Amino acid sequence: MTDTITACRLCGTPLPALPILHMAHIPSRIQYFPTKDDLAQDRAADLQVYECSGCGLVQLNTPPVVYAEGATSTTAYSAGMMSYRQAQIADFVSTNRLQGKRVLDVGCGDGHLLKFLEEAGAKAFGIDASQKAVDLARERGLNARVGYVTRNTQVEDHLFDAFVSTDVLEHVPDLKDFLQGICANLREGAVGLIESHTIDKILETQRFYDFVLDHLSYFTLRTMRLSLELSGFEVLHIERNRDGENITAIVRKPPAAPLETIRDHHDILQANLSQFREQHAGKQLAIWGASFQTLTLLALGMIPDVAFIIDSAPYKQGKYSPVSHIPIVSPAHLESEPAEVVLIIASRYESEIIEQIQNQVRFKGTLATLQGADIRVLQQA
Repeated sequence: MTDTITACRLCGTPLPALPILHMAHIPSRIQYFPTKDDLAQDRAADLQVYECSGCGLVQLNTPPVVYAEGATSTTAYSAGMMSYRQAQIADFVSTNRLQGKRVLDVGCGDGHLLKFLEEAGAKAFGIDASQKAVDLARERGLNARVGYVTRNTQVEDHLFDAFVSTDVLEHVPDLKDFLQGICANLREGAVGLIESHTIDKILETQRFYDFVLDHLSYFTLRTMRLSLELSGFEVLHIERNRDGENITAIVRKPPAAPLETIRDHHDILQANLSQFREQHAGKQLAIWGASFQTLTLLALGMIPDVAFIIDSAPYKQGKYSPVSHIPIVSPAHLESEPAEVVLIIASRYESEIIEQIQNQVRFKGTLATLQGADIRVLQQA
């Protein structure tokens, strides 16, 4: 077999040496039906199924089937399936108040979901790899264009308020690239509906013949959730449906963590520590707690003129802080060399340390504690 995949499509773990299933004489793709003139050139294909030992995703090791010339799918010819999709989309739009909002259909095909989205009151836009399918959608007056979604793809009219993608994820060669691409084209808080086939139904019915080269990944509830969460989505709801044949997930793009505020916190803490030291200029300062926070702040030079560090852990005593080289001593050291100011930097053990200082050591000087970027004075000399 040529162009085989050797690592998991989701987590990158090397695939096992041996497949769990090997079928050596099957059709090359689902929607290929040769004419009489094509029969001489028709060839069988080879299929191998693997289960990733890292994340558990069941998958094929073959490249994706190309759909650039595909026009539609079996779904469009099933009255029952179309009725199901129409009701599903109407409920999705209504529940999430998407009337008048922009919704992206990823893998829109001939546009049947676009039509349902428009009927439900959403402003729908589709993207699909097949030029023929997109042409059909446009002929029906629907808004669609040809393309693939990747993390580097900017879909026109982004950012979208929501997305749908049904019967697409199983065809995708790089799951995180695809899902992160969708996420990148959404507003914060945008919701999505995504549906794919499940391996569980194959196992329950022993339908090994459900494996086809078109479907590269076969999901359980767990691996579907994992795929979505590793790609940046928050999973709001996930379930098996359609008599257990499919998995449907409702997801949301969560707000980004406000990491840019960390720089502000750094500057605020620097200013507060400088002010605290100036207020106690000329007084001997000790820090209680040889914590990793203490070691970092000292190494950064954010706390000048520290005489020593107090810590109750015997294995730290008699040693020095890395980089800043401040001696670490036991609490008993305060008896022979009393500090005038003690700053506690040990958030996990703060209440325990305060009790020890005030009731056992009976420290009479200025006592303060570092809380985030703030310094709180507990006791003033």
